[in-house]
Amino acid sequence: MSDRRFQPVGIIDIGSNSVRFVAYGGAPRVPTNLFNEKITAALGKGLAKNGALDEVAVARTLEALARYRRLAREMGLKKIHTVATAAVREASNGPAFLKQVTALGLKPRLLSGAEEAELAGLGVISAIPRANGVVADLGGGSLELVGVARDAAGEGVSLPLGVLRIGAEPDRKALRNQIAEGLQGTRLGSAARGHSLYLVGGSFRALGQLDLRSSGHPLPIVHQHVLRPSGSRRSGPWSPGRAPPN
Repeated sequence: MSDRRFQPVGIIDIGSNSVRFVAYGGAPRVPTNLFNEKITAALGKGLAKNGALDEVAVARTLEALARYRRLAREMGLKKIHTVATAAVREASNGPAFLKQVTALGLKPRLLSGAEEAELAGLGVISAIPRANGVVADLGGGSLELVGVARDAAGEGVSLPLGVLRIGAEPDRKALRNQIAEGLQGTRLGSAARGHSLYLVGGSFRALGQLDLRSSGHPLPIVHQHVLRPSGSRRSGPWSPGRAPPN
């Protein structure tokens, strides 16, 4: 039997809120997580106000990327895939930032909104074979929605509704209207009807962790945890600095 293992590879994800470096190795279907580190850079913090990446956040991000590049070299990684998403894509100083990233010895690829949505869908399919419904990936700068069925990702959309943009107390009516407008002309509504909604991203993970704690779940594992609408309403208001509701 042939050895289907692959050479370790590094992936750097420059998000609108966090920047993550992961190294994988082992079997292609079930790769082993060799290293995983992230920082909260908040690149997209000032995007809604002035349309540019925050200067302090840029400096913080470049410092982290230089460290990740050194770590990858020490690990002997032959391939490093670096991707950037919504904040860099939409910022007026995004191209200049990418040049700075390139100067560090990395080769950043700027993903389109459709590519972000597709990759989110493929990630869910990889973890949950035969997933059927809609994937929602909530980041700092955008919300990606994509239909998944029969081990394939369908059409997807990217909406400018990331957590850094909408703030702590968003206008719910305005949000609903933006989502409705973004879904016009798509088949995502029919893809979701009667099927599952797969939640991806740190904000959704926090929601899952809240539900685990408030329900007294015996296992603190949020991956593939199922949220019920009644359960999420039961959780009520809570912050990490306080004890969860009973």
